[in-house]
Amino acid sequence: MEGDLPQTPKPERASALYESLESRWQHELQRSLSPSFARALFFNMLPALVPAGLTALGNSTAKIAQALALGYVAATQICRAWLLPFPASPQLEAVPTLPLLQTPGKLVNILARRGEEASSGEEASDIEPEMIAWAAAIAVTSVVALLCHQHYFFMADRIGLRARVATVGILFHKSLRLSMDSLAQASIGHVVTLASSDVEKFQLSFVYGTYLWLAPLEVIVVLTIGLNVVRCSMWASRGWGQLTLAL
Repeated sequence: MEGDLPQTPKPERASALYESLESRWQHELQRSLSPSFARALFFNMLPALVPAGLTALGNSTAKIAQALALGYVAATQICRAWLLPFPASPQLEAVPTLPLLQTPGKLVNILARRGEEASSGEEASDIEPEMIAWAAAIAVTSVVALLCHQHYFFMADRIGLRARVATVGILFHKSLRLSMDSLAQASIGHVVTLASSDVEKFQLSFVYGTYLWLAPLEVIVVLTIGLNVVRCSMWASRGWGQLTLAL
């Protein structure tokens, strides 16, 4: 039965994970006056965390790009729906001179440009290929976001399990070095709690800890894009969303 199972790679073995974390912990004891096991565990798993973080960054980038492409497609469709039924309307000729279009908002400028192209009959040569390109961008970014999302959680769960196994190994070897008096002071329930629920928090921290730096970065990028495209109208929608959430 054991011969049918594949051999565990050496970096994934409990002994190798324990030895790596033990070495990092000894280094932490020597270099710091206030040693931190969490810091030692973090730096021990850092080489594996970097590719996972880059994968999560790719997921967020693909989602933002998908939203931008969807916005351009929606802008094109809105202009065609509004302006094509009225090719000879006098109001259409006055659209570029409206005061609203003199504002620096890029979304208004995009709508005006799409409307001018649609009214001049150049939609077959200019608008349609552009819409196909944006639709292809939406499809590509959807696939990239899906792959990055799945790969990130697979890598993060794997790193979390490594950290959990290594921490349990530290606890086991520490218990072997304790004296009988120290062992008498520690109850079995306390040790079981340390090796199960407490160690599980380290595993979850490697899965969701990436969003501690990724979420603020994503918010800054989204707010910057929103201010450049929608301008002040974005604050009204955000304020209304926060108000309804508070209520």
